[in-house]
Amino acid sequence: MTGRTQAPCDPRCIRVDSIRANPNTAIVRLQRKDLKTMIDGVRWLADTSPANWINPLLHPPFVDTGSIVPVGFESYCRIFHPIRSRELGSGMITWAELATRNDRHVHPEMQFHAISTPRGTPSPQTYERGIGPEWGSLPLEERFELIRQLGPATQTRERCWFLMWEGFGDVSFGSAARVEIGQRDYAMYAGPIEAAAISLNDRVPSNSPNMWWPEDRAWIVVTDIDFAWTYVGGHEDIIGRLVSSQTLEAFPCQITDKPFYNSDTLNK
Repeated sequence: MTGRTQAPCDPRCIRVDSIRANPNTAIVRLQRKDLKTMIDGVRWLADTSPANWINPLLHPPFVDTGSIVPVGFESYCRIFHPIRSRELGSGMITWAELATRNDRHVHPEMQFHAISTPRGTPSPQTYERGIGPEWGSLPLEERFELIRQLGPATQTRERCWFLMWEGFGDVSFGSAARVEIGQRDYAMYAGPIEAAAISLNDRVPSNSPNMWWPEDRAWIVVTDIDFAWTYVGGHEDIIGRLVSSQTLEAFPCQITDKPFYNSDTLNK
């Protein structure tokens, strides 16, 4: 590949061996003292052409899930980010638990605002950032589970591509090249699949990549900045394993599902 601004990401800076040896406990190894090393290992790429395949496979903006996730994969799932809120009376609960608590319907097109109040009471009129699940970033524990599940599902786990939205104010992009996907601009870096766990800032939890996929395109992970969930596209068996995971709250979904604020018609 040509046109890199600097050398590619060095896998050694990501504690790859510890993640592979014990992915379920590797999360505790990522202490603040490791962040500087991980950040120094990332090199933004000047050549963003490996992302050129995505735009032609997107639906027009604001149509459906296919406006955010490229079409063409055999199967898809939607991973709901866990709800961490003291106001809800628990350190962490699932969307299904919250919906059940409020006598709401549990289904793949749930919207957080629509299940966050008891049936018969009005839902908030707008999204409320900072309340409930994490928005625009897949939490670290869920990233580790995806690394564990998706790693064996690609022949190129050592060569993956990662896009980070340029609007993260606490990430230093410098003069990195940008690639426009849909209607957003991203910077790009490369590395093994474990690079999805890299922290690019000094906050905990860190921002996740917004899109990542292996060179053989066996799957793709997409976390839109405006959503509190993540999509994965891949072979049917890959998606089946994610849906069955005890770590993830994942539902099978369709590329034609509506992911927008007013799309949860079952919980109006």
